Amino acid sequence: MHIKLNEKDKLQKNTLQYISHEMKTPIMIIESYTASAKDGIYPKGNLESSLDTILTQTDRMKVKVDSLLKFVTLSTKDLKKENINLTYIFNNILLNYILQIKKVDNFIVKIEENIEIFADREKIQNLVENLVENQLKYFNKFVCIRVFKYKGKTIMLFFNDGEQISEELKKRIFMPFNKGYNGSNGLGLYICKTVLLQHNGNIKVVNSKIGTLFKIEI
Repeated sequence: MHIKLNEKDKLQKNTLQYISHEMKTPIMIIESYTASAKDGIYPKGNLESSLDTILTQTDRMKVKVDSLLKFVTLSTKDLKKENINLTYIFNNILLNYILQIKKVDNFIVKIEENIEIFADREKIQNLVENLVENQLKYFNKFVCIRVFKYKGKTIMLFFNDGEQISEELKKRIFMPFNKGYNGSNGLGLYICKTVLLQHNGNIKVVNSKIGTLFKIEI
């Protein structure tokens, strides 16, 4: 119990540090650009460019807040398992990202029909969304997603041809608030790991000669 309390305290401190670090810069930029615009001064040369910067920083904050809300939900929401159609969930999520997908030179999807699993629908959706976003964020020219049944397990493969993950980063990539790709701090992969632990599943990262593969078993 003492160890668990220490871990909880450490996680809360890391959460506060994360919020402070990740929100401080965009808030400062939005505040300074808005104040300057009120005085008729445009840091980016004109009003439109300055407003574009404010919108960019607003979007950045929205992403961080969404990640934190998912993190809090994982910590507080009880599992509500039911039979869900994973194929349907994948198809809907990929449709939501269709504009980003169109920017990929080669996007391959192979999902078996009518794959059903006994799981919490909302948390599995969060898992899939985070992994799809990951591929669209770090690819170079190629993304491949495969989902199929094998020996009673559901296998999900997410591959992109972006930068490989170092061996050092692989050791802590699923931990919360650790620096990841390109020095970014995030919760996405921690959320994935937590969801899979709640469903007796597993996730691992495998480097290839041309990119990175995330393999999920559930």
